[in-house]
Amino acid sequence: MLLAPVYTWKAKTGQSTESASNEKPEQESCPIGGTHGGKDRQGHLRAEPIHSNTGLYMEKQLRKFCQIHALNALFGRNAVQPADILNFCKDHANTDTERGAVLKGGGIWGPHEGNFADVVINAFLHYHSTPTVGLSSVADKIPVGSARERFLSGLPASQNAFRLSWHQGTEAHQGRGYGHAVCVKIFPETQQWYLLDSERSGLVLLTNHEWRSLKGSV
Repeated sequence: MLLAPVYTWKAKTGQSTESASNEKPEQESCPIGGTHGGKDRQGHLRAEPIHSNTGLYMEKQLRKFCQIHALNALFGRNAVQPADILNFCKDHANTDTERGAVLKGGGIWGPHEGNFADVVINAFLHYHSTPTVGLSSVADKIPVGSARERFLSGLPASQNAFRLSWHQGTEAHQGRGYGHAVCVKIFPETQQWYLLDSERSGLVLLTNHEWRSLKGSV
């Protein structure tokens, strides 16, 4: 779960994501396990937004950047780019610091496809966000078949969105774990909850049946 919804770049990171988000992407076929993506004018990978009549922001899956798509759905805009976290990992993995030691660990991020572990996302958010935000779990490994109340019970009453993630086993060819992350968010005008999943073609209204199809850690 992401406890703080406000996200801005610190001055040391240079260009703000607000200005970067105005760049118009060019369509690109994605060769690694996603749907479609794009590139901005600097040639950086960028996910394609999925439009809906609710105004809730979500993105189509690009490679294995589901953690980024879930964050951007929480923030409600294209705040974080794949290149932001990839460059952060590459830069800090080469430093003799505690953060560098973590990022040198195997199986927690891929240099091209993403597949970021939570520890990588937390390191990035702590370093690059003002005020500092991070991931904090309030419910671990909720199983399929659980009612809505199970997912919401640990959240503050005012919380209108949360991140849900789960582990999907091991990719045999690399020996690495792989999982998925999504956003669950309320539409203020109707007070209805929606699933914002980058692997789906659009928003999913969470009926009692749909809630029971979810799983993972909040």
